[in-house]
Amino acid sequence: MKNKLTGLVIVTIITALFYGCKKTNCCTLAEENNTIVALKNNAEWRAEGHLYKYNSRKDTVILSGSKGEEELAITIKRSGNSYTMIDVTFYIVQGDIILADYVLDTSKSNSFATTINTDTLLEGNFTLYFKLNHDDTAHSRPKTAVFKNGLFRVGWDQTLMPVLW
Repeated sequence: MKNKLTGLVIVTIITALFYGCKKTNCCTLAEENNTIVALKNNAEWRAEGHLYKYNSRKDTVILSGSKGEEELAITIKRSGNSYTMIDVTFYIVQGDIILADYVLDTSKSNSFATTINTDTLLEGNFTLYFKLNHDDTAHSRPKTAVFKNGLFRVGWDQTLMPVLW
């Protein structure tokens, strides 16, 4: 009896692991350019990506994407042949009005890395943890926003990249 019970427990655990670890198609870029994708609060978040430069040297840029009313902007500064994250914002907007803003939760393990940086393309990955900073109180919003397994591949558009400062 004990051997049958042990065998049943082992089979149940193996079955749960097999079906519980189902691979999803989220967070892949295939051949897409100008895309940012991540798991945001465990759901796919996919946006058209843009690069906005602060100056003509491309040493400080904003990687941004928006999905519906949600806007993510990562400010990065060139360091050697890669970029370091120096600021990040996540907003819920309606037109020009900010309904809610989230700030980076610095107590968590946030990460940002570039894997490809050429004259035509910037590609990399990120994981970002946010906490709600301000809400318009008319809507109930999650207290946190978590972007995991984030990937981006955005082209440098020399003609359309506006200088912000």
